[in-house]
Parts: sequence; structure tokens; C-alpha cells
Amino acid sequence: MAKTNHLDIINGIIGTLRESDTFNDLLLGDPGIKAADTGLEEIMEKVSSHIPDDLYSDLSESITSYVSAHIDPVLLFGMDVARAFQEVCSNPTSLSGFQMSLRHS
Repeated sequence: MAKTNHLDIINGIIGTLRESDTFNDLLLGDPGIKAADTGLEEIMEKVSSHIPDDLYSDLSESITSYVSAHIDPVLLFGMDVARAFQEVCSNPTSLSGFQMSLRHS
């Protein structure tokens, strides 16, 4: 388990990333996200007339929480991928050696 102060630092960084204009522009402007959002809105509109308001509200909050829960791990994965690129780019022959070892196994 990571140290509590490290978790606090990373939590702050992720919060800052999530609140940045750049990140929000991506979420609001991405065609795939827009299409999914439109599809969800259409389904929620259809469902709204068939279920009680409190259940609709619970469902909406649950969907928001579900989507939100995916954001932090994806951001951390992206950071890990960036670190991996940096590591391999600083020693490109290591990639060649790795690829050769895969061919011979």
C-alpha cells in the first residue's frame, strides 16, 4: 500500500486534472463521449415516464458515480503509459532486444 502522504499528493493531482479546462474540453468535445451521452439521455428520457422520480434520480446518480469511478484509474494508467514511453525512449535498444527475445521464444 502506498504511503498516505503519497496518496494525498496523487489525489490532489488527479483532482486538479479532473477540474482543468483541458480535461473538461476533452470530455465535452470528444465525439465518442458525445454520442454515448446522447444515447444515455435518450434512454433516460424513455425510462423517466415508467419509473418513480426517486428511482430515476437514484439511477442517474448511480450512472454518474459509475462513470466517475473509471476516470481516476484511467488517468493513472495514462501516466504510467507516459512513464513507460519515457523509459523506453531513453534506451531504444532495450525495445529491440525485447522484440528479438519475443521472436526467439
